Amino acid sequence: MSRKVGIYIRVSTQEQAESGISIEAQRSSLYKFCELHGWEVHKEYVDAAKSAATIERKALQELLEDCKNGEIDTVVVFKLDRLSRSLRDLILLMDELKRYGVDFVSVTERIDTTTAAGKLMFHIIGAFAEFEREMTIERTKLAMDKKVKEGSFVGRLPLGYRYDESRRIVLSEDAETVRCVFFDFLETQNVSEVARKHNMSRMQVYRILRNPFYAGIVHWRDVEWRGNHPKIISKRTFEKVQRILNSRKNRSRKSHKVKE
Repeated sequence: MSRKVGIYIRVSTQEQAESGISIEAQRSSLYKFCELHGWEVHKEYVDAAKSAATIERKALQELLEDCKNGEIDTVVVFKLDRLSRSLRDLILLMDELKRYGVDFVSVTERIDTTTAAGKLMFHIIGAFAEFEREMTIERTKLAMDKKVKEGSFVGRLPLGYRYDESRRIVLSEDAETVRCVFFDFLETQNVSEVARKHNMSRMQVYRILRNPFYAGIVHWRDVEWRGNHPKIISKRTFEKVQRILNSRKNRSRKSHKVKE
């Protein structure tokens, strides 16, 4: 039986570098598979440097649209996780292909939804793919927890800091600006005035004043840890600023209630 095949290829930059599952490797394998079965490759769809965490990928959405319009009757991928690593997304995609009357084949896992055995294997491998993704997330969280407990920083450095050649956190040329924002606020107790003086928005000033990182504190998953980075202000100064901000916030709430 002649088929109009759409081959789908996806790589992330990390996978291409570490695992060798390159675009060309997938393309070569898929074309050989289709040639062996006498199938015509109608079109190829490539998502380069795209994560499998979401199905909102340009080439994948184009493939689904062509399936809907009857241009493709079989989707072939190198491996199941090229399509998605989420079992829920895989099931939704398979249901969508089924509505369009389109078959699905995974070359590596030998999955073919035209057979009962293929449908069973699809669910089993899909479950393992989701399990592996959840395990990766859990391992990442544990690694980050360990880094934070050791005083390291997780995330983007705030204004006033930079990394040196050894990836240590050091003060940047903006550190003095940050220090001035705190002391100017203590003097004026007026966010708008501080923002005008330093050519910042009120939101930028608030973010600086509310960030405990400047006092040597790392905040992670609702827990505060002592960091090993240099402080820009003392913890005492930071707490004093928080008391002022909180008291102004409470006064604003009371005023709002009176107006109501």
